[in-house]
Amino acid sequence: MDTQPSDSLLANDTKTTIDAALRIYKQANRPNPLCKDSRLPPPRARHRSGHFRGVPVNVTLLFSREHYLGIAEAYLRGIERRIAAGLDPRVSSVASLFVSRWDRAVGDRCPRNCAIA
Repeated sequence: MDTQPSDSLLANDTKTTIDAALRIYKQANRPNPLCKDSRLPPPRARHRSGHFRGVPVNVTLLFSREHYLGIAEAYLRGIERRIAAGLDPRVSSVASLFVSRWDRAVGDRCPRNCAIA
């Protein structure tokens, strides 16, 4: 799996970002390239539209449960739109939740056998 970052200059322009990601995806001519998006908060509308258009997305820098659930919801809505349009629902996606912040938050609540030495 290859990941190509999206252009940060296009961060606030959903349509142009998706057009660029789709162009890169098609040019890659590989089975599973991903367009990386690390904008915070994650732009759900862009992800819904990107998945609908068939762009595999790698969403990084998710720091909260709410961000992760929002991106998961955006993915599902994009795939549902593909199904409704008669398109293949198989579009890859990766959502990376940062656990380094979570381990401190829950460390004292984990069983001892799960503790990091």
